[in-house]
Amino acid sequence: DYDDAITMDLINGAIKVLGVSMDDVLKAFADYWVFTYAQKLYGIYFRMKHNAREFLKYMDQIHTSVINRMAGAKPPHFEYEEPSSNVLIMHYFTDRKMKSLLKYLIEAVCKYYNEEATVEEIPSDRGAYYAFKITFEK
Repeated sequence: DYDDAITMDLINGAIKVLGVSMDDVLKAFADYWVFTYAQKLYGIYFRMKHNAREFLKYMDQIHTSVINRMAGAKPPHFEYEEPSSNVLIMHYFTDRKMKSLLKYLIEAVCKYYNEEATVEEIPSDRGAYYAFKITFEK
């Protein structure tokens, strides 16, 4: 775990040095995380799943395994709804305030599996900090 202030300092530094928007930095970080960094540490999880929906539904279990390996880790918790065959709703329980990053991480996961999807923030009816509706193209 690391403090959100450290993350925001890095993001703001990148914005200042590169002269780009926060969204540009978050999107680039999400792509790097999914395609490079996570592949080194968590690649097995990506290879275990056949598509973005399966992987995203497995995120809570991945975070549970992280808790077991990292003393003091406090990763987020997810709950899911599947209102239709092409829609997944992820309720995101966390104290962190990084919802924009999560949106780009979800988009990067879809890109990793070569899937088209729309990701939108929606209100959570489960008391989560926020929720995302992912609509997969058929």
